[in-house]
Amino acid sequence: LSFALSAFLSGRLNSLMLAYEKSSTKKDNVIVDGHLHRFDNQMLRRGNPDAKCYYDFNLGDTLTGKVEVVYDSLGHKSVPDSLRVKSDTVDMIIGCSFSKGPFVKGQDGYPYLVTKALNHRFMNASMGGYGLAQMQMRLDSLLPTHRFRYVFIQVSPWLSERSMSISSGIYTRGYP
Repeated sequence: LSFALSAFLSGRLNSLMLAYEKSSTKKDNVIVDGHLHRFDNQMLRRGNPDAKCYYDFNLGDTLTGKVEVVYDSLGHKSVPDSLRVKSDTVDMIIGCSFSKGPFVKGQDGYPYLVTKALNHRFMNASMGGYGLAQMQMRLDSLLPTHRFRYVFIQVSPWLSERSMSISSGIYTRGYP
C-alpha cells in the first residue's frame, strides 16, 4: 500500500510540476523530458542531474523573467563550471527556496557568494517546498558519503509546518 501511495503521489506531484514549471533548452542541454525537477527514491524533489536550462518565472503582473539554472551531478543548484571554486574544501547549504534562490543565477545567490568568500566549493542541497523533515532526510543521505567543512542550515518558522504535510510546500499550502 505504501509503495502504491508513493507511486500515486509521485505521479500526481510530477503532473502538478508540469503545470507549474516551464523550461527552455539551450545548447548541450541534458534536461530529461523538458523538466527541471524530479522526485528521487525518497520522494524528495531535486533537480535533474547535470541539467542546464532556463527557468521562466512570472510572479504577479509585473515581475517576470528568465534565469539560467545549472544543476550539479546530484541535482543540486550550482554554477557554470567556469565559476566553480577550485578547492578541496566543500560546504553544504540546506533549506527551502529561500536558500536555493530560484529567481537568481547560482552565482548571484548567497550559497555561492558565502562559500566563494571562504574559498570553498559548495553543495546547495536546498529545494523549494522543503521542510525540516525533507532537509533531515537529505542530510541523512549526504553526510555519510561527503565531508563538509561547514553545513549552513536555514532556520525559518514555516519549515516545521511543511514537514507535517503529506506532500510539502508550494503544491499544497501556497507560499509562506
